[in-house]
Amino acid sequence: MRRHWRSALAGATLALGSPRAEAQAWNDARTTALVGRAVERRRTSDTLLTDFTARAHGFLSFLAQLGDTLVEPPRLVKSSELMVEVYWKAPSLSKQLVVGWRDTALTPADIGYYSDRYGIVQSNFPDRIRLGDGQDVSDVPHPISSASALYEFRVRDSLTLALPARRVDVYEVDVRPKNAALPRVVGTLYLERQTGDIVRLSLTFTRSAILDQRIEVLAVTIENALIDEKFWLPRRQELEVRRAGTWFDFPARGIIRARWEVSGHEVNRGVAITRFEGPPIAFAEPDRLRAFPFEGQILDRLPDSVLPVAPEDVQRVQAAAAEFVSRGAIAKAEAGAISAGGVSDLVRVNRVAGLALGAGARWRPSPSATISTRVRYGVSDGEVKGAVDLEFVPRRGVRVGVFAQRDMRDVGDEAEVSLLRNSIGAQEFAADLTDPYDVRAAGVSLGLGAPGRAQWRLEVAAERHDPLVVNASPSTGRYQPTVPVAPLSGVRLLVSAENAVTPSLLEGSLRLKGELRAGRYEVTGATAPLWVLRGFATADYRRPMHGWTLVSHSTVAVSAGSGAALPQQLVFLGGPVSGPGYEYHAFVGRAGFTQHLEARLAVPFIAIPLARFGHVPGQATLAPYVHAVGIVRPPVAGMPEGVYPAVGVGLLIIHDLLRLDVARGMRDGRWTFGVDFARAFWSVL
Repeated sequence: MRRHWRSALAGATLALGSPRAEAQAWNDARTTALVGRAVERRRTSDTLLTDFTARAHGFLSFLAQLGDTLVEPPRLVKSSELMVEVYWKAPSLSKQLVVGWRDTALTPADIGYYSDRYGIVQSNFPDRIRLGDGQDVSDVPHPISSASALYEFRVRDSLTLALPARRVDVYEVDVRPKNAALPRVVGTLYLERQTGDIVRLSLTFTRSAILDQRIEVLAVTIENALIDEKFWLPRRQELEVRRAGTWFDFPARGIIRARWEVSGHEVNRGVAITRFEGPPIAFAEPDRLRAFPFEGQILDRLPDSVLPVAPEDVQRVQAAAAEFVSRGAIAKAEAGAISAGGVSDLVRVNRVAGLALGAGARWRPSPSATISTRVRYGVSDGEVKGAVDLEFVPRRGVRVGVFAQRDMRDVGDEAEVSLLRNSIGAQEFAADLTDPYDVRAAGVSLGLGAPGRAQWRLEVAAERHDPLVVNASPSTGRYQPTVPVAPLSGVRLLVSAENAVTPSLLEGSLRLKGELRAGRYEVTGATAPLWVLRGFATADYRRPMHGWTLVSHSTVAVSAGSGAALPQQLVFLGGPVSGPGYEYHAFVGRAGFTQHLEARLAVPFIAIPLARFGHVPGQATLAPYVHAVGIVRPPVAGMPEGVYPAVGVGLLIIHDLLRLDVARGMRDGRWTFGVDFARAFWSVL
């Protein structure tokens, strides 16, 4: 098996070849001897190293994970770029001075960090590991210390680093606690074979070691470089902390990512003892911090670790930890919790149910099993809707589920507005941009795909459809009638997939999503069963250009089979998303497509202070666009058919949280105006 290691070792290249060591037994003689050398090396240190200085260039970023954590990428909220002077003196004196600091907030937020987030880890952690100023983890025994007897080790692999003057043999060593119920580390160490020096370490922690119960993931990677071909000193470090609520389960998480690159090492130059006075991490005067000459703009210099893909190191260390110890030893401990998939799961308004109040709960009886329930009561229709889901995760990337539900399903493939905006519009202006029908279903599901990878889902369910009627009254205006769907019952098969890719030819980001539904139904009034095959796919493409960004959104839907003309199987288009400049669901047929192209560019705007939450920058995003909607084979003669173009312009303000739109349909269309939250937030609204 070949081993790949994204190395940043100064002056070294990794010799990729067949490993010379297969995974050994835990605590065999060779591994025990290697760990013993490493412990002794840390205890006595290198007497030739008296001091060193360096500079650490880092990005400290806060991201928000909204919606499905398997699919939705994190959204960058705020990032700080830091320059830090690093000092060390034997035997264990450490000092770091932040001399440059600039940041940008992309969403209003009041974000603060623990002081140790502003610097690097020295000496591969002390013998008692602390993170988050002791609020995340505190006094956890280091596996390469006098407490090594608390851990088990095994050599997994070997690799060779080719240096200009010599070759360095490194062993990859797995580490796990003898008692995973105690505060310990789990992960992988890379140790030089002869000396036992730590070349690299990737660690996470047992659940009992993590003091902040909001933390779901805490992982750290430290990579060292061989300086002057003598001393292994800090070269690259990464930290990730993911937090969620404790009593309220909501699809929103905060992620802190820190990435540091250390360079400019100067060894044994004689660092004055006075340099180490004061706190271990200090800050230069504000004027000096602001005046530091960073290159370019901060958003142009963000590393891959804050982009919407989880770092490989974090995924690797979590997977390794789950392999070495039981998943329950590292998974967040959770009892029953109130839950909601979004704000509208708690309260919403539409023309069928009127005001609907809901709640949910989640219970995790084991680290691999989750039971979720939700219920909602409509004041106007007097009906109760809800669902029960049992999901089991036998291993990483595999999810098996059983579910039963009664809820409303929309005839449209895509939401035209956020549910929060729809509730306000429905209540106040009779503008309900949903076309729901009643669905009762029970079935099983299989999900495949690890986070950040392609997600596949297979679902088999027995279900029943029934029409719904208008029961509510708006403050002003009058509701449109609901779609008269056909009452039926039968069996449905669903296959869906979603993936984000970066095609080299297109030089941009591309997200693909598709689903295929096949069903066989008994329809009230029909003499024979009907079958239907229906497909829907979307493609979202984004490419930064010179001073602007190209954004494309494409969809296609097709319905076929003897039941293709059933109202709930037809393709419905028209509205702010699928047909701007045209009436809601003005286009109905057996097949349809949409194509949206817009150019986003920054324009001057009014700067608005938001106190401790930051400020609205003095710019907004202007988004002129062209759009086309096409419909084929309408169910009734005389209904719209063919291609209907539109033009419009959007304006995204307040850190792109809100979007204002005006559009004009160019073929029998009209002017339309709209205000809504940005689509990135719809999943939690």
